[in-house]
Amino acid sequence: MYLPKVFIGVIPFASTSLAAVFVAGFNDPRTCNQGVGGTLVSTNGNCVGFNTPYTAIQAAGGGSDSCFMEIFHEPGCVDFVGTRIGPINQPQLGGCIGPFNINGSPKRTIKSARLVNCPP
Repeated sequence: MYLPKVFIGVIPFASTSLAAVFVAGFNDPRTCNQGVGGTLVSTNGNCVGFNTPYTAIQAAGGGSDSCFMEIFHEPGCVDFVGTRIGPINQPQLGGCIGPFNINGSPKRTIKSARLVNCPP
């Protein structure tokens, strides 16, 4: 199972950031077996783009019970998927998440994310 690698990936960042989420990206929705990369999302309100579109994700985070992660269909945090993930202080933020065609959207991938509501 891939999840332990996600937890290990976030450990080095726990002491250098107040809040952060490590997002492991996959190209197989519902199973999260075919990894295509990973991205650290930190700093409240700062949009982070992914190197490749993700059709599914696993996320691990920490730092605040008030922070949430928003995910977007397009780079630059454009076209909000419509749901927040969190609070990010949960060690496993929902297992394998995807596809992202929420509310009838024809788009099935995400390309960027940001943290919101994190304390200063």
